Parts: sequence; C-alpha cells; structure tokens
Amino acid sequence: MKKICALILSVATILASLLSLSACGKKSDTPDGMQLVHGGKNVGYYFYAPEEWSISKNNIASIKSAYVSRLDTTSVSFCEVTDSIKSNGGDEYFFGEYFNDSMNEAPESITVNITLNGESTVFGKTDFEADKAVKYTYNYEYSESTFGFMQILIKNDERYFIFTYRALLETKEDDKTYYDYYLDKLDKVITEFKFTEKESEDSTEAKYKEDKDGYILISNSKLCGFDMYVPKSFIPDQSNGFVSATHEDGSNVSITEAFMTGNNVTVSDYFEIRKKELSAFVDDLKETATFVKTEVGNSNYAYSYEYTYVYNGEKYHVYQVYIVAGPTLMQTGYVLTYTAKDANYNSHIEEIKTITQKVNFR
Repeated sequence: MKKICALILSVATILASLLSLSACGKKSDTPDGMQLVHGGKNVGYYFYAPEEWSISKNNIASIKSAYVSRLDTTSVSFCEVTDSIKSNGGDEYFFGEYFNDSMNEAPESITVNITLNGESTVFGKTDFEADKAVKYTYNYEYSESTFGFMQILIKNDERYFIFTYRALLETKEDDKTYYDYYLDKLDKVITEFKFTEKESEDSTEAKYKEDKDGYILISNSKLCGFDMYVPKSFIPDQSNGFVSATHEDGSNVSITEAFMTGNNVTVSDYFEIRKKELSAFVDDLKETATFVKTEVGNSNYAYSYEYTYVYNGEKYHVYQVYIVAGPTLMQTGYVLTYTAKDANYNSHIEEIKTITQKVNFR
C-alpha cells in the first residue's frame, strides 16, 4: 500500500532552495507573487507556490513541495502515484478506498480525525484543470501538537496525483490558526496549478556524458562545484546547485552544498540539526551506523552515517555522507544523501558507494 505523500525537511534542502531553479518554464509564465516548485512539458504540469516560501528538494524525488520557513513548516506538496494506483484497480480504488485505507494504516502514535471524507472539487487553472479531483480534510495529534491537512486526490490524462496542504492547528495571529492563516495562499496555489500535455522524454544516452563504467555525468560543475556520475538506472531530476537522480522504485540520491566549516558548523552539528528537524515529522528515528570515515572522490575528508525512520507506516533507510572539500581557508561542506524504502535499500547501496567514489570537486 502506497502511503500519503509526506514532507521531509533537511538543512541541506533548505540551503539548496536558495539556489536558482532549473529552467522548466519561461519566467513570464509564472503568476505574480508565485515561483515554480516543479514543472515543465517533460512532466506535464506546472506547480507554483508563493514566492516567499522555500522550495524543498526532498530526497524522495517523486514528492515536490514548498514550505513557509524553518520555523513555520506550513507546506504544500504534490506527487504522482500512477503505478501503485493502477496496480490496485485504478479509479474505483483511488477514489473509493485509497484515502480511508491510508488513514487506517496511520501509526498508533497518531490520532486521526477525518473532517471531510471526500468531496468533488476543481483543481487547477481554468482550461488547465484536472479531469477529476476529490478533496478530503483531516487532522491528527502527534507529539503534543495538532496538525490540519487538506488532501486532494487527482486524476488527469490517466495519471494519478496527490496534493497535500499541511499546517499547525495552533494560533498564529489575529486568532487564526496557521492552517486558516494561509488559506488564501493555498487557494492561489490550487487555482494557478496547470496541467499540460506531457512530451516524450529523450534517452539518457543522448543527453549525458558517459564514463568508462557506463555512469553518466548529471551535474554542471559551474553551478554546483562538483562532477556527479550516476548509473543509467537513476534518472536525473534536478541539476543546478542541488543535483538529484531517482530510480523507478523511488530510491533517490542527491548532493548539495550544505555547510561552511568556516562558520563553525561541524559535521556532528549538522547531523544533530538534521535529527531535530526529522523528529518533528517522522516516527521511530533510529541511528543504524554512526560516523564512519568514508572515501569520497577528491574530497578532504568525509564521514558516513545511516539511519532509518517510519512515516505513515512506511520505513525508510538513509545513507548520508558529510563531505568537506576545498582549500584549507575556503573549505566547503557538502552532503550526499541516499534515501530508499527499506525494502529497496540494499538493491542500490553498492551503486551509491560507487557514486561517492566518482565525485570530483572543482
């Protein structure tokens, strides 16, 4: 059973969001006061969020999301779930059973209260809206906080998607909760969303330089400061300051600049921040391997770390490498992150370790 899409935050993704987005559409096409979270003719849609929000480059690459800030985690997210829905029966399952099944499988630590159990709605800009959309609202209590959700199940051109809005049900200002405070922003996110015809994708062989082992170069060192090679089974999905690729089973690998050693942010400091942020969103966070010295291309030094967590009943396994590279007085920190469902983790870990060996910092 595929679970409801989740927003997983990290410091690395926050810093990456400050870098320019890849050119998926013309700037003049972006609505006033909005920014492109993800989209283009290659994916068949354009997902916008308020321009002052941060874009989350999460490690489960099928989930595209944006949030207000580190202190205010109100968020919107969008993901495609076509394969899992078709394998379970298509429309009848998706619009009939999926939502309630997902609610029933929430962890015991979460108390769920459904407030709207399915209502036909419109999702998208006029003339670019989805073929069908059904809205649900619910809230849950977790770790002494109550969160409100709006979730919209969407079908367009035989593809299935889930849109989620998440915010605290605590007072922000003027007697409004965080959830209510951003409803006008949410309305614009929904009404400016555009579905378009999806164009066919070119083969990776025709687009990327290949090394002697058959790995392809997916990064632009002028933008990110390093060369990153991945197996052809990992499809590139982001390549600017943040470089990311995803396997068809959802496993994702990424590298981004994450911290400056000159600012007294150490590897251990970074991981403590990472754990604190993840703990607000996931259950059962467990460290499975502490700092292990790791060889990463031409870096100065690097340490790997492993941990697992559970979100909405799904267990994920993460292999993360904290890297320092560059001249002594200008050392830069990077993070390589491999995230996979626990069942898929071992299928790719050796390839991931090969990726780390091939990284070349400029």
